[in-house]
Order: sequence, then C-alpha cells, then structure tokens
Amino acid sequence: LSASGDQQHFGDGIAEEILDELTGLDGLRVAARASSFAYREKAADLREIAEALNVTAILDGSIRRSGDRVRIASQLVNASNGYQLWSETYERELTDLFEIQDDIASAVAGALGVTLGVGDINAYRGAGTTSIEAYEAFLRARGAAANPMMRGNAEEAISLLKRAVALDPDYAAAFALLGLTIASTMWQNMPEEAPGIIDEAVGYLLQAVELEPDSAYAYALLGTVNYARMDWIQSEAYFQKSLAASSDPEARGHYSNMLMRSGRSRAAIATLESLNLPVNRISASAHIAIEDYDTVRAPSAAFIGPSRARIDYLVALNEGDLETVALALSQLPQQGPSWENMIEPILRDPTDTAAIGLALRSTLNNTQLRWPEKYNDLALLAAFFNHPQLAMDALGRESRLTTLRLYTLWYPVFREVRQLEDFKALLTDINLTGYWRAHGWPDHCYPIGAEDFACS
Repeated sequence: LSASGDQQHFGDGIAEEILDELTGLDGLRVAARASSFAYREKAADLREIAEALNVTAILDGSIRRSGDRVRIASQLVNASNGYQLWSETYERELTDLFEIQDDIASAVAGALGVTLGVGDINAYRGAGTTSIEAYEAFLRARGAAANPMMRGNAEEAISLLKRAVALDPDYAAAFALLGLTIASTMWQNMPEEAPGIIDEAVGYLLQAVELEPDSAYAYALLGTVNYARMDWIQSEAYFQKSLAASSDPEARGHYSNMLMRSGRSRAAIATLESLNLPVNRISASAHIAIEDYDTVRAPSAAFIGPSRARIDYLVALNEGDLETVALALSQLPQQGPSWENMIEPILRDPTDTAAIGLALRSTLNNTQLRWPEKYNDLALLAAFFNHPQLAMDALGRESRLTTLRLYTLWYPVFREVRQLEDFKALLTDINLTGYWRAHGWPDHCYPIGAEDFACS
C-alpha cells in the first residue's frame, strides 16, 4: 500500500518470513508459498481461497512504507464464517529490518499458536545478512530471477546480487542465488558457452556452501554443482544428505531436476508431487517422457502464450501426428531467420522427408545459423522425420557440453535414436551409466549383464 507502489519485494520478504515461522508450529499445516502467494493480487472471496487451498483459516496483511517508517497490518480470519480471529498492527522505525522481521514473524506465529491451539515456535530463521541494503537488493533480484529465461531479468538479477554480496561478503543466500542465476543464463546462450558459464556459477555456489556448509540447502547446491559437471553419483549423495536434513521445497525442486535429466522421470514426478506445484516447462518434460500428455494439456498447467504453443508442439512431436506437428510448427513464435530457414521445407511439404533431412543437416553444419536450442530443435525434428542418426549427431553436439536439456533424451520421439550405439556411447561419456548402476536404472534403459545395457 506504499505511495509509490514499489514495496512488493519487501512485502514478499516479510510474508515469507512469517510463513517460515508458521511452518514451524507443531500441529499446523500451512499451504505452500507458491499456492498461497498465487492469490496475492487476485480479488477472490476468502471462502473460495480457503476451499482451493484446503485450509480452515487465512492470514493476510498489508505493508505500507513511508520514509523511514513501516506499518504492517495482519489479520487471521475463520474461513468458514468470515469472522476475524485475531488482528494486529505493527509500526516500526526502519532502522533494523531484520529485527522487525524477527519481531513481527515471531509475534504473528505466537499469536496464531495460541489462537489456533498449536505448539511451540521454531527458532526464527533470519535472512542471512545484517545489511538492510543487501537484503533489499536480494529481494529485488529474486523477483527479477523468477523468470531467468528473459535475458534482461537475469542481467538485472545478477547486477543486484553482485551488489548484495559486495555490501555483505558473508551473505550466503545471495551467493547461492547469484550462482544459480548465472547458471540460468545457459538458456539464453549456445551450448558451446555452457562450460564457461558453469565455471563462473560454480565459484559463487561454492562460496555460499563455504559460508553455510551444514545446511540442507548447501547440500542441494552441491548436488546441483555436481550434476552440472556430470558427476551424477556425487550429486545424488549430496541431494540425499539435503533431503535427510530437511524437506526444503527448493532443495527438492533441484533434486527433481537432476532426476529428470538423468532419465528417472517417474521418480522426478513423485518428488515434485509432494510440493503441490503446477506443471511448468521443465517438469512437463518428465510427463512427456512417460507419455502422460493429459497432465501437460490440463488447464492447471502453468503455460500461457508462447510457452503453451511450445508445449503443444512438443506433445504433437511425441504423439507422432504429422498434420498436428506441421500446424503446431506454424503457430510457434518466430525465432528469427535461422529457425525459419530450417523449418521452411517442413511447412512447404511435410511429407518430403528427404528434402527435410537435407535442410536439417545443412542447418546443423552451418555455424552461422545459431539460436540457443538449435541442436535440440534439430534433433527433435530429425527424429520425427525418421533421420535417427542425424538426430543423434545433433544431440551429441549439445549433450557433451551441458546437462541443460538432457531431459529431452527420454522423449518418445527419440525411441529409435536411443537404440543406436552412438547413443549408448553418449550416455557412457556423460557418466550416466555408472550412476544408474549405483542408484537404479532409468525408465527407458536397462542392464544387460554386468557390462552392457540397452535403451528403448
């Protein structure tokens, strides 16, 4: 409610600290951040929200900042009858943001513990810094980094996070987000640039771990670092340590990403289901891999606009209907002349697989034709139009450089590609076969004796 309307990041930070405190109350079940925050800007009846979230009470509030003062109002409402169970307003001088958060989060949790008849409060979990400026930079960066596939967002987040760690060199959370955001820029760059990006990101991630070595999140970061470097066995070990130490949702999300990329799609889905999150672009791939197309088509899946068109295209490719693929291709957002040059023969005559194969091979070998998903896009189309070796050549060029899109290896459209000897060599080169023998085989590959294996 601040006059300039620019304090959403501050309000989100306060709300998240309160949510963390409430989660620590024994006997209280709290809706996940992603679920409850979805109603932040929606005009909805409290009873409807309560029914959707399956809760019996709703805590809401507002924040108003004016100069060096902040006012935070909060109320607890009985969802069945709309009556107010508790309310309080807090006014503070904005001299110590974290003392304010500690005070308010603990007060709210304590009051709700009494009001709702649930147990003791966990110790307050701070933000990891004593610098108000560093924390505000971190919150703004987290908002920008929410959509890392937008180049401008990632650049803004990286700049803000570098400011945060400069202001507080002991700020573990900022170092962690900085490393992850830098790693996310792989989406915007060619695979050849991925190793350098990972090396830069890893430095910041390891700094975060050094500052907070025993936390569940630090173990999850180490898991992410190691699978990015294709050390899957070490990655699994760190993720298991993380999961044993805490049920942190973000850590479980990182683990599910590793499972998807390693071909363990069903295990990834099971891990994500406990988080109660809508299907997104990455998790949709696990459902596509097991031919669960209904889930990614469902209205509840988090796809709109270009993302929806891309998912419809991927489903069409994997279901194998030529007419639907051609239509979906024509409806994808324009990606520039390189992409248009590649798909032109398909749109002209989708039955001329020989001409399509020549165009795809020409695009693969033309270093002047570039876009971030070039090799993967080529591989998908080559596989669909019955050019498995061409698809394999494209996959090999990307997959030995980055784990970013490994989850697509398990799509149904690559079934014939997975039976090539070159595919088996790729899996060995990127260390997946050793991981599978140690921790269980994926959905589409299986052992043959002690030394060999096959994929279907």
